[in-house]
Amino acid sequence: MTRTNTRLSGEILKLAKNVQDLASAFNGNVHSILRQQRDDREQLHKFYGNMEKALAGLLTRLD
Repeated sequence: MTRTNTRLSGEILKLAKNVQDLASAFNGNVHSILRQQRDDREQLHKFYGNMEKALAGLLTRLD
């Protein structure tokens, strides 16, 4: 293998490692966003559930 090929192979390996690192970071970010969305949905569900109970209690008192 010539020195140019050896150098290019090394550069390609560095680039491949950088792409792998970027893909891993992106994957981690996606998982973090999905986790946050799930948590947000759970919080909204709890909020509306509590709101429903509070309104039901208010309606009961008004009767």
